[in-house]
Amino acid sequence: MTATFVLVHGPFLGGWGFRRIASELERAGHTVFTPTLTGIGERSHLLGPDVGLSTHIEDITNVLVYEDLRDVILVGQTYGGMVITGVADRVPERITRLVYVNGHVPTSGRNAMGAFGGGTAGKLDDMSDNEGPRLLPPFPFEAMGIHDAADQAWVEPRLSPHPMKCLEEPIVLTRGEPRMPRAYVLGTAREDLIAFFKADPIAHFVEKARAEGFEFHEVAAGLFPMVSHPKELAAVLERIASPAR
Repeated sequence: MTATFVLVHGPFLGGWGFRRIASELERAGHTVFTPTLTGIGERSHLLGPDVGLSTHIEDITNVLVYEDLRDVILVGQTYGGMVITGVADRVPERITRLVYVNGHVPTSGRNAMGAFGGGTAGKLDDMSDNEGPRLLPPFPFEAMGIHDAADQAWVEPRLSPHPMKCLEEPIVLTRGEPRMPRAYVLGTAREDLIAFFKADPIAHFVEKARAEGFEFHEVAAGLFPMVSHPKELAAVLERIASPAR
């Protein structure tokens, strides 16, 4: 059985970062959309002081509405988890399942920065600039879990800074926690990320997902498995989509 996937990226990349996974899923007969969020990647020219989480929720909501997508498996990587949760609050009737890939699992009324643990928020704040729209520069490749030289060469010229407003803007869920099935894909090779921050930035989100009964899967990758382990992540997404699980 085939499925419709909408893959939502986190910081620094863009829809292009899912190119390898999209190819794997499309080869198996699935339909895949990989939109880029406003102000990032090929849409970086649209960055302005008002671009934040609500902008990105609107971006992906509009993809579902204007493409008239139904029974969507909506996938969010890292910060993309904030976005897909907001979209599920807007158009739940179009979504069959939410999948968080090392994703932020938000609580209504809180922002992503407030959920980071172990001083991570302070480090991100220190890393960002203070001129114009505050921007977070890309993490070192090791912290992103991208160790292969060819992968680094592919990614480096396309990286974009991430608007800090996206992490600072609280999410507001009018319907409460999403009611559709939710899955979490956890990258287990995050040692360099944890060393960089001296804490695990996504630990709170993982704990929340476990407490709320998410279906859990693991992949032996870091924070950006769509770049470093696309075949493995695509296989996990196919398992999540399979009705025979």
